[in-house]
Amino acid sequence: MVSIQPLWLQSSAGRLFCIAYRPEQIRSDTAGLLIVPPFAEEMNKCRRMTALIGRAASARGHLALVVDLFGTGDSEGDFGEASVPIWQSDVVAGARYLALQGVARLDVLAIRSGALLLHPAMTGNHRDPGRLVLWQPVTSGKQHMSQFLRLRLGGDLVGNTTGSSLATIRDEMLTNGYVEVAGYRLSRSLVAQLESADLAQTVPSGWRDLHWFDVGVKTACSLSPGAARVADELAAQGRSVTRRTIAGEPFWGTPEIAIVPALVTETTDCLCQGAVP
Repeated sequence: MVSIQPLWLQSSAGRLFCIAYRPEQIRSDTAGLLIVPPFAEEMNKCRRMTALIGRAASARGHLALVVDLFGTGDSEGDFGEASVPIWQSDVVAGARYLALQGVARLDVLAIRSGALLLHPAMTGNHRDPGRLVLWQPVTSGKQHMSQFLRLRLGGDLVGNTTGSSLATIRDEMLTNGYVEVAGYRLSRSLVAQLESADLAQTVPSGWRDLHWFDVGVKTACSLSPGAARVADELAAQGRSVTRRTIAGEPFWGTPEIAIVPALVTETTDCLCQGAVP
């Protein structure tokens, strides 16, 4: 039986609200699963999927933990005060909690831009860094932030604000120190930090076993050239990189909440390969 436990963790900038999905028993071979959420509104769109994978992994013996990063969800702080180092420390706090529960290894599921927040200190308290699973990972922080800032252009168009462009939005950010996009206040420093992030450089060296899941209309879809480049770079670093495409809707960005059950099933099977029943 899976038990669901809300809890608070202390991190560098404040308390973090988390949900733990606990198996019936934590054994010497129990693995921990840290679920790292994506950025801004994508986090809210993914909540149903994180709950499903948390339950499914726990039912198969994992102790799963979902963390609301600083300034997001029910955690303390304001989004406008967030930074990449703060969010990385939040991820480390989640990994530390799982280590204190006595798990044998640390598996991580990073969703979208959550893949850019991984930190080498995550593996410091675990005997085995386990498996790293990526769901539709953001490979370029610069490209991702440009796409996010374009949401402001759509809002300005609806509000009949003329003359808006990415350049004027960036000028506003430089002048004010922040910019408002889709209800989120982004500090200039946060944007700069995310824009400097590249997936090929942010995956800690301890993780050698990577499983990359993309979601597409067809299972035969190939990775974009940018994603293929990053996957090849990770493989060239001596990692085992398994890539799969699951048929389904892009649940992180659909107008209504969407789920991809096959992605949950495939991910759970991946995490539990070789596990003792």
